[in-house]
Amino acid sequence: MAVATYKDINEDYRLSGALHEVALYDKALRLPEIQRRYRKLKGKLPSPTNGTFNDLPESSAPPLSELQPAINTAIAQGVERLLLEQFRDGSWGYNLGSYRNGSTSLAVYTLLKCGLPRDHPAIVRGLQFLRARRPTKVYSAGVQLMALGATGNAENAEWAQEIVDQLLEWESEVHPGSWGYPGGAADLSNSQFAALGFWGASELGLDVPKDVWERMLTKAVKDHQPFVKEVEWAGEAKGKRTGKRRVAGFTYFKDGVTWPETGTMTTAGLCVIGIPRMLLGKKLGVRAGRLAEEGTMLGMGWLEYHYSMDTNPVLGDNLYYYLYGMERVGAFFNTEFIGGHPWYRDGADVLVRKQKDNGHWGNESDTAFALLFLRRASAPRQSGPSVDRRASAYADTSGTVHLHATGSARMTMWIQGFQESLEEDFEGSDRLWRGLRVIEVQYLADGELVATVAGDPSKPWSGERYAARYAFPLPGEHTLAARVRIVSPIGDPERPGEGGASEVEVVESAVMQVTTKSSPEDWMAANLEHAGEDLLQGGEPSASASSSSSETSGPSYAVDGVHSTRWVCEAEDPEPWINVKLGRPVRANAVLLSQANSKLSMRGQYAAVRRIALSINRGKPVEVDLGPDDLRQIRIELDRRTRVRELRVMVLQRAPAGASAGFSGIELR
Repeated sequence: MAVATYKDINEDYRLSGALHEVALYDKALRLPEIQRRYRKLKGKLPSPTNGTFNDLPESSAPPLSELQPAINTAIAQGVERLLLEQFRDGSWGYNLGSYRNGSTSLAVYTLLKCGLPRDHPAIVRGLQFLRARRPTKVYSAGVQLMALGATGNAENAEWAQEIVDQLLEWESEVHPGSWGYPGGAADLSNSQFAALGFWGASELGLDVPKDVWERMLTKAVKDHQPFVKEVEWAGEAKGKRTGKRRVAGFTYFKDGVTWPETGTMTTAGLCVIGIPRMLLGKKLGVRAGRLAEEGTMLGMGWLEYHYSMDTNPVLGDNLYYYLYGMERVGAFFNTEFIGGHPWYRDGADVLVRKQKDNGHWGNESDTAFALLFLRRASAPRQSGPSVDRRASAYADTSGTVHLHATGSARMTMWIQGFQESLEEDFEGSDRLWRGLRVIEVQYLADGELVATVAGDPSKPWSGERYAARYAFPLPGEHTLAARVRIVSPIGDPERPGEGGASEVEVVESAVMQVTTKSSPEDWMAANLEHAGEDLLQGGEPSASASSSSSETSGPSYAVDGVHSTRWVCEAEDPEPWINVKLGRPVRANAVLLSQANSKLSMRGQYAAVRRIALSINRGKPVEVDLGPDDLRQIRIELDRRTRVRELRVMVLQRAPAGASAGFSGIELR
């Protein structure tokens, strides 16, 4: 709908004064009705500050068009932060002990909604972690269904149906239409996540019985919206200008026990109303439809009366969870304004200002909620462009050889061209052969030869790139250079170099400075190569160690099957070791070791183990070099398939020496 003045060659409808309101009706109003509505407003409207409606005072907040570049940057930085916080087993660790699948599901859903493809290594690894065990909490199950729905992959439908069935089984028998954790008293927050999970499942074509939706909606409105009150109101209520309006927020527990109405729970209640209205429409039924209309009017009125985008009304905390709730309300009720306020612009302005320098907004869940708001994740179409995860590009054309490269940690290098004067040396009508002839290209990283690519001197160079790849072992400042052996102008391209050194010429690029950083894509792709069943878990492992730096870093944490925990020795331990015994011996071909630093943001937090000695079944120890990168998993092949009863890992060298070190995972393959 557009509102504007209209003028052509024979009509001139100008707007003067100020535009008070725009209303869209489902049927045309007769002129007497329009006159009756607005006759009452005469003398009651504020005076415009200027002559036309275009000149009314504007909000001090920047317009959305000016804010959008900052929003895009905030999203890109937030996605980078989430990727850096992913553990090598695919999980995100916030509250992992209580909600194993919850934080990981939320992160996967967020990354998908920010535009990462479903075959991105972080998504693939995250889904592998989720598939390993079923969710045990309603929160986790609901968000996991949202993540599966966001993949858009029909192959996940059967998996999603299992979780839907589980959620349906968890519906409270005492309070039908509500959900608990699933144990304990039912509450609106858990019920909301059940509804969100069913909505996510609908993205894969899965349906929930209509009577379930009706029970959920009825329960939310009748039990969780108990405090209806009249408030002073300048707006219009049910077509009549009364100066007051009935409003009611939603409460966490039935009848407002313990906690009052809050912003988070009011958005939750509206979510439980909005999803079935959106999915079922008129199929919802007359009675449920009327309840939904009443609950929506009261709930939206409460949000408008308590409108805030920089604090959670009444409660004060949980700002990011509340903002994500407001985003869902805007999407499910298809509104750009709440109480006349542009909620998205206002919330985005707050989030852009609150983002920390390293890209996060708080814990991992806070960061996810902020990103979901900024991307308008619940809307049919997301806001702004998808996150661009392309690597940095480098180029240097100052040398005889023009060198290009791209990458974050793993670099792809190629020859873009040669100095024009060099190519001219091989042209001329009096020459027996023409065109620059490449024998081989050598690439150097930090001054060391790392790759050689053969050329074909029998043919003139015609734009071949001679690409090669190299992964720097550690992030930081590095150099790249190219050295190209070519047939000299006096040489023989059919027999290069046979006539002596003068027939071969070496040309070089300038030394190019590059800055490498840990690439979540490359790192998680490497972890995917080691994905597989940990046979140790089936052997009932128990562990002991020479020392532990704290109660939360004991030896059992190295064999618990997750990488968000770890065994760490005391810094003063001169000869650290960890010993693992199996209650049931298992046959294995290899040992997989993962050091204590188990996500990219932890690099350097604990000392890097450089060399170890591994003993199987108390046999002769075998020394193994683990290399300089403490984030890389090391697979140690056994001489043959071995029935493992016991293994011991002894730390022989760590850097820096005298610092705590250890392992987040000891596995058998």
